[in-house]
Amino acid sequence: MKIFTLSIILTLSFLMVVGCSRTKPSVTPEPVVDTIADSATVDTTVKDTAVVDVATEADTLQEVALTEAKVVTSFTAPEQLTFGKADNGIGTFTPDGRKLLFQSNKDGVWQVYELNLDQLVLDSTSLDSTGLNQPNVRKLFDSPYNDEFPVSTPDGSRVIFVSDRDRDAYSLSDYQGNIYIYNRSDAAVQRLTDSPADDWYPIPVDNESFIFLSERDSPADYPDYLLRNSLYKGYYDNRSPEKLLGTDYDPSSPIYVDGGKLFFRTNAGRLVEYDSKQPSPEDTTGGTALALKPLTPTTMHCGLTAFNKGANLVALTAKIGDRYKLFLLDNNTQSYELIETGDGEIRYPQLSPDGTQVLFSREVSEHFQLFRITLTK
Repeated sequence: MKIFTLSIILTLSFLMVVGCSRTKPSVTPEPVVDTIADSATVDTTVKDTAVVDVATEADTLQEVALTEAKVVTSFTAPEQLTFGKADNGIGTFTPDGRKLLFQSNKDGVWQVYELNLDQLVLDSTSLDSTGLNQPNVRKLFDSPYNDEFPVSTPDGSRVIFVSDRDRDAYSLSDYQGNIYIYNRSDAAVQRLTDSPADDWYPIPVDNESFIFLSERDSPADYPDYLLRNSLYKGYYDNRSPEKLLGTDYDPSSPIYVDGGKLFFRTNAGRLVEYDSKQPSPEDTTGGTALALKPLTPTTMHCGLTAFNKGANLVALTAKIGDRYKLFLLDNNTQSYELIETGDGEIRYPQLSPDGTQVLFSREVSEHFQLFRITLTK
């Protein structure tokens, strides 16, 4: 799963630090980014004879001026939601905001769990030494495979996730993911995509369709660090997926807004808006270029992002010094605020359906755990 920016040396160094590979995703993946205070443009051109990479998008997109200001009136201290000697992360809210879906390697492989926010465990003193008996957490379904990136459909009746359960069909020994859907009413699991390349990062559009990232359009013989993402739209009735964006844009962290409008992170670390219903300009070679509206400046190379439409609020990570920090971006006022979350790396921010909570993963005693803060806006 290629969440990392295409800076080969930095990417490989980061993979060694967190101990995971691109194709075996961790709860901790995050793009390698520059510090927010660094005004230099990131050069993401790959120096490799096998491929000539596209020019960095930051060189061609207009600059954006954001104001550092209060985005929220107040926010609470981080509240730890999971405990134990396992990695717990990549959490998402259910549509009613009362539960969380997340992945954990408690059982040795990544599995999908559900946490009830109405029955919080406020500390680990009541748990066993491993912390694995948390009473408000249950495994959603059991399998011997890696099941990851869980997210509810808008009506809450089903859960989309990524799994390697059919990798043997492609005679692959390494991780290879396709997208599946779990039906809560009868516990049935159905495969939604069928590709020998990784399909991952599903985001529901509605109760009939979803968008997802795929590496199916990258040459199969490329090494992992050269594989690029395309963005597709898939359907729960197994219709063939439709390509929305190709590998030229190498999108990551996609967000569906509405009516054909998308946010995504470019490989230069900029959050952009793309409206498929707006006419696209001609590029200098006579082809058609996407009409991209940048939402973050070149100096704020962002990581993973989340969006709440009602509040027009973006939660994102960016690196300050040697730590990934949490930022809130108000699209109405084009202002941002650094949210203090304490020590530890921040990963995978998510906003609650009502925009009053931010969920994220943070490292505690060598394991990532879920935390949340509550906002007053």
